[in-house]
Amino acid sequence: MVLDVEAAEITRAGIRFLTEFGIELPRLRSTRRHFCRLCLDWTERRPHIAGAVGAAITKRYFDLGWMERMKRSHAVIVTSLGRRGFRETFGIDVSEPGDREKR
Repeated sequence: MVLDVEAAEITRAGIRFLTEFGIELPRLRSTRRHFCRLCLDWTERRPHIAGAVGAAITKRYFDLGWMERMKRSHAVIVTSLGRRGFRETFGIDVSEPGDREKR
């Protein structure tokens, strides 16, 4: 993915990865949402992928059981399956608070 200040463009390698990850990109282009753009996360103060691609990636995380919604909140949690999936798939450590001290 190539990121710019206001937009994101998916490279050929990115398209291949997302397809192998289980996301159908051609179908996403027909939605009313922006296809792929950046959005500033108000809690983290960092940009994240938004638009149809961001929504599809998030849906895939829920479908895989990597994330779950918290009751009566917009917040989500990363499950133990998700911690393993993010580490193995993306090389991202999303340990729970206190996990790093246990190692």
